[in-house]
Amino acid sequence: KVPAGGSQTSKLQGAGVSSSGSLPGPPPVGGGNGQLTDDEADEFEDMLRKLTMERADIKMAMAFALDHTDAVQDVVETLTEALTLPETPLALKMARLYLVSDILHNSSAPVKNASQYRTHLEVHLPEIFASLQEALAAQGSQG
Repeated sequence: KVPAGGSQTSKLQGAGVSSSGSLPGPPPVGGGNGQLTDDEADEFEDMLRKLTMERADIKMAMAFALDHTDAVQDVVETLTEALTLPETPLALKMARLYLVSDILHNSSAPVKNASQYRTHLEVHLPEIFASLQEALAAQGSQG
């Protein structure tokens, strides 16, 4: 039944459904545009550079990730890049791996889009672990 006041097609398009019937991707959360701002990206990169295996550091970076679920792809790409840089010391890579673990653990939190972290990280895990394997092999050959 077509609602009063317009065609069914116009009502569907008004609800975000295209004329072909397909739905667009999920809308941004919290009014964001799905990307980290330059300041947010700088803040997260700074956290990753200074990250230690201390619980408070991991917790702060994980809270940043959960506070920015509207930019899951940016957060995951930044974290993946930080984990796969060959020149990054192994201890820092391990701290970042703890962060990945915490983000994955908390991806089931009742935070809108938090579950997207699992989906996005899953794609990058082979690259992350290959990089960690190379770092371990390089450290083993040094001493």
